[in-house]
Amino acid sequence: MDFTVPARLLKGTHTPLTVLNRRESLEGPETLLGAVPAVVAMADETSDMAAKAFPVKFDRNR
Repeated sequence: MDFTVPARLLKGTHTPLTVLNRRESLEGPETLLGAVPAVVAMADETSDMAAKAFPVKFDRNR
């Protein structure tokens, strides 16, 4: 997966955490680190619901 376009879209958005919920997300997420402060990439596929809930729970526990 090419992360160049998502990085351009996220840059300047005040997104504190990006969760990538596809198995292919392990290759290349460092490209996003120029656009957002933190990226979580999954080793295995996870549901969209879990990927959406993760940053909310993460933020509450900071």
